[in-house]
Amino acid sequence: MQTRLVYETTEPFKGDMVEALLKSAGIPYERKSFGMGPAMTIVYGQGLSSGIRFFVPEDDFGRARECLEGAGF
Repeated sequence: MQTRLVYETTEPFKGDMVEALLKSAGIPYERKSFGMGPAMTIVYGQGLSSGIRFFVPEDDFGRARECLEGAGF
């Protein structure tokens, strides 16, 4: 199954909101962290080099974008 990046953020709160929106819409997603990782973020704080990426199946990309854009993302 091909997936496509639908959203990326460096803010954990926004990541949680995006995850809730995709879940409530019934859109399958994969949440991947990148950068320093949670342990280093605790030690050094949230940096620009870490964040969260959301991937959805290619077939659900349009619906996911519509859902997120409708919520202001």
